[in-house]
Amino acid sequence: MEHIVYLAAAPVTSSSASKTAHSLLNRLYEKIEGTPAPALRKEPGGKPYFTSGPWHCSITHTKTMAFCALSPCPIGIDAEAVSRSVRENTARRVLSQKEYSVYEAQPQCFPAFWTLKEAYVKFTGEGLRKDLQSLSFSLTHRGAVLENSGLIFCRFVTKQHVVSTCTSLPVKLQFVSINSQ
Repeated sequence: MEHIVYLAAAPVTSSSASKTAHSLLNRLYEKIEGTPAPALRKEPGGKPYFTSGPWHCSITHTKTMAFCALSPCPIGIDAEAVSRSVRENTARRVLSQKEYSVYEAQPQCFPAFWTLKEAYVKFTGEGLRKDLQSLSFSLTHRGAVLENSGLIFCRFVTKQHVVSTCTSLPVKLQFVSINSQ
């Protein structure tokens, strides 16, 4: 059985991308539930959660866009600009040997690997304390595989961003249009 995960995106228009992402999540919740979102708190690793209700959430932003996910099961989401440049030492520090081999042949794949790793650590609540090299992804057409994890990864690319999600259950991503405020 697939569960519906609601996604929304909005351009960052205020001075704070984080505020834009939080506002977007609140507006998405209200559109789906018809009521204001409950208070949002953070676990020690930084993972956000609602203080009541059945919904799980995750938020992310780049300099220009905010994204959020509202899900009936735990979820992690991350986005990165397609054009993000990366230093060689960062790629070596973050990517597994297998991923680094792919990166050497196709440097443009770095944002895909990065967003998958961040979606995973947001899903688990570990945050960037996790040794990212210990996570080794194989890219697929729409998502990725993290060996022996049993987790489900979805990935989509817009003109300017790569966005990845991580869940433990099969999901169907449903994009929701949210009016700017």
